[in-house]
Amino acid sequence: MGRVGLKDLDVRGLLDRNHAIVNGRPVSEVLSGTTSRSYAARLSAVERALQARSDDEWLASLTKTEKADPETAAQIVKLRRWYYGGSKQGGPPPLRVRDPKLRVVPTGELVDRFATLAIREDGAGFEASERIYWKIEALEDELAWREGDEGPRALLGLYTHPHVAVRERAARATREVAADLSKSRLEAIDDDGWTPDGGPTGVVPGGPVHAKAKGAKPRGKRVLLGKMTARELVERYVAISEAQFEATEREEIARVNRLFGLRVAVEEELKRRDGDQRRALLPLLQHRNLQVRLNAATATRAIDPKAARRALDAIAATHWMPYAADARGLLRGLDEGMFRPG
Repeated sequence: MGRVGLKDLDVRGLLDRNHAIVNGRPVSEVLSGTTSRSYAARLSAVERALQARSDDEWLASLTKTEKADPETAAQIVKLRRWYYGGSKQGGPPPLRVRDPKLRVVPTGELVDRFATLAIREDGAGFEASERIYWKIEALEDELAWREGDEGPRALLGLYTHPHVAVRERAARATREVAADLSKSRLEAIDDDGWTPDGGPTGVVPGGPVHAKAKGAKPRGKRVLLGKMTARELVERYVAISEAQFEATEREEIARVNRLFGLRVAVEEELKRRDGDQRRALLPLLQHRNLQVRLNAATATRAIDPKAARRALDAIAATHWMPYAADARGLLRGLDEGMFRPG
């Protein structure tokens, strides 16, 4: 039997070939984040063959269940085309498949469900957190299908919600529709004095009226970080890192993610000050808490590379997971040029 060429394979056969190439990739390449020329060439050839197939051929590759609803089937084809090579052609990814049950739910109810799930996710363990995560993703996907104030912008009203987990989840979910405002909210997610500013009237439903020029980009006032001294920011950095350690030990994933954002916000605030005040974090390389040391080493790689590397080496030598693994991964990335101190 002769060798089967790509042109002789249907869509399912090409997908099988794609998976075989990916799964056969050497472990050394996966760990180092590199790809050999032969691997890349073989994968690109399969992707080009997939892109050359018609929509009807792609539809024929779907299961009976996937074909049941024509609208859903068409969206699955768009998504798979994008995933298997289409993303290299540029442009944003297609919207995810729409859940029929959520199509009929009013926007206000979707927002309420979003807030409820965000609060539940905040205190959930690893397995429960993952289930809740996908439920929230489904709500975001449905909102993405809707336009104007019925779409993702409906979540802007949660920016001032009493629960910090809701504020944080809403800010992350609206990064594409309100990038500046989202960034500002995430930087000061636990700042009760934060207010939207600089945008057109009604940037946040129910919020203050803004008499700014029409079309101005919405942004937020960084009240908390902007008024802190460098010393106060370092104290805040330690508190955030210690809380992150506690959340990691308890497997509180949502809280870990939120604290990560707060930590990065402090680093950025220090970096933007005259002379790059991240150097104020250098004494933390000797801190008793592993997470504090790991965070400080990550933040000061560009300030004192040798001191940061010594701290990372020491953390890796403890074999205390996941901190040791994170330190080893960062060291490997630095050695291979994957992570550049910034």
